[in-house]
Amino acid sequence: IRSIENAAFIGCKNLAEVVMSDSVEHIGASAFWECNSLTLSKLPKNLTLIDENAFVKCSNISISEIPNGVTTIGTRAFAYCNNITTIKLPLLLVKIPQNVFFKCVNLENVYMPESIKYIGHNAFYGCEHIDELFLPKGSCEIEGDPFAKCTQLKRIHISPNTSTTPFNGITGTK
Repeated sequence: IRSIENAAFIGCKNLAEVVMSDSVEHIGASAFWECNSLTLSKLPKNLTLIDENAFVKCSNISISEIPNGVTTIGTRAFAYCNNITTIKLPLLLVKIPQNVFFKCVNLENVYMPESIKYIGHNAFYGCEHIDELFLPKGSCEIEGDPFAKCTQLKRIHISPNTSTTPFNGITGTK
């Protein structure tokens, strides 16, 4: 199997485990939407695309790393995934889309590669436990308010070699 199709398991609230072989390259839109019991901790290593809404409201998944082959992550792909505490983004990822980690309330650590050139509006909205961020070196467009309601956010590190577009600031932070 190379692809998990769009809406393949949408609303399967009792689905507890999916073992995806490393041959899976694409997870379709809304593939696992609201699979509340899903306890996925690792993504296939040959994955290249995670489509929009792929894991929305999968409150028990606990992945900590997105494979380095992933070049595209869709909007809201991991929204409301409350069991994610740390996320290491792939080395070739250029765009962090809007709402991608929306209300991942237990997310504490985000590791962004230097390849990131864009951070979308509300990308980390309501990630209440992030207290420190390191923006990637180079030019990075920041849309809207990607860190709104990150109530524990105290420090953002911007290297001297980083240039950002003006953005709305950070609302709802300390």
